[in-house]
Order: sequence, then structure tokens, then C-alpha cells
Amino acid sequence: MPQKVSIDYNKLCIMVLLASVIYNEYLAYFSYFASWPKLPIKKLQMGNLEEESAKDILKILYVADPQIQGYLNEGSTGPIKRWDIDRYLSKTFSWAMYAYEPQVVIFLGDLIDEGSEADKDDYLDYVKRFKNVYTIKNEERATTSYDSKTQAIFVPGDNDIGGEGSDRVTKEKVERFQKYFFFKTSVYIQRKIVNSRNHSC
Repeated sequence: MPQKVSIDYNKLCIMVLLASVIYNEYLAYFSYFASWPKLPIKKLQMGNLEEESAKDILKILYVADPQIQGYLNEGSTGPIKRWDIDRYLSKTFSWAMYAYEPQVVIFLGDLIDEGSEADKDDYLDYVKRFKNVYTIKNEERATTSYDSKTQAIFVPGDNDIGGEGSDRVTKEKVERFQKYFFFKTSVYIQRKIVNSRNHSC
């Protein structure tokens, strides 16, 4: 007569929970990281007549539509959604920075969901959250905290300064964006220049 198998459901639940945490917090990100294409640095160097080193090759990371979640129409689960989305954006951005080590990061709007509609207090909170998620230093020359030499450039979208439907672009909205995100100086990196003087207009 076959023996009955005794299952400890408490231990089984703990094991499933731990496996889920390990997969969702690390393995899922690593699997995508491993599938990303590698930069052909050696081929670029071989085809460059000036024989520049790998450090002389300018790497730019484009972060498109990185908008953080707003506060309007979020319901009772809003705080949980914002916490989860902020963590996801931060982790994926950190993996991208680790993978490619760019000298310039260009954030293409929208940067902030509901940024154009936000009042002063909410907007300041959005800015703080955005810079925490994407590890932006609050300095005159915007840089990422991953590398003090990595410059950040910000391009607004309609959710940042208006322009969609009845949400008009106004001088006040543009000036507010420029105050907290606009990069007014040119970016100099290893004898190369990226001009960002007019990118918001």
C-alpha cells in the first residue's frame, strides 16, 4: 500500500513567496538585461581613422516618456501604484545605466504625468520624486548620481507644459519646467559638445 505524502503547506507557501520575490526583484530584470544588445565599441574603434579610445566615444541614453504617476483620479490604491511604479522605473533605469554607462542621458517628455495640471505643491513633489527615481542631482549642472560626469538633458512633453486638447501651453508652465529641469549650458564631454540651449522650444 503506497504511503501518503505529507505536505507542509506553510513551508510550501514560504518557498513560493521567496521564489516570487527573487524572480520579480532580480531574475526578471537580469533576463532582460542579458538580452540587450552590446555596443560594438571595438568595431567603432577599428573603423575610426583618428584611433580614438573607448573613452572618447560618446554614448547617449535616450529615456522616452519616463513620466511618473500623478495624484489625480488614482483612487484608494494610488499610493501603492505610485510606490510600485516608482520602484520599477528606478530599477530599470539603474540596469540601463549599468549596462551602457552613458555620458549623456536625454529624457524625452512626458517627464511627469499631470505635470501641466499640477499646482505648486504637487509639482514640487513630482520634481522631487522624478529626481529620486532617476537619481538626478540638484545642482546647476544636472548630473546623475551614478557618475558625476554623466550629464542629464530634459525635453518637455504635453503633460509637462501643456499642448494637448484644451490644455494650452503657457509661459508660466514653460518657465516652471525650465526652472526645475531646463539645462541652460552646453554639455562638454571629452572634447565633444552636445548643445542643449534650445531643446525645450
